[in-house]
Amino acid sequence: MDNRDFWITLSTKIARIDERTKRIEDELKGLPEVRDRLTAVEQRAKSNTHRLDSLKATAALLATAASILINLVVAIMEYAMKGG
Repeated sequence: MDNRDFWITLSTKIARIDERTKRIEDELKGLPEVRDRLTAVEQRAKSNTHRLDSLKATAALLATAASILINLVVAIMEYAMKGG
């Protein structure tokens, strides 16, 4: 490889590196938007978790109330069938 070929090869490699660097810089420009979106998703997830925890407590309360009501109805029916 003579001197001219060396400089052409070097110039080509530098151009490729420059192009890759520009692509990386463009991708890095989008990172703040991705960070903001991720933060928003995390906040919604926390909010949804709190809602689900609240619903879980309400569902447990309703299940307990339904169980008591069913047991009461069964006891009344048994009492009525025995002749009161």
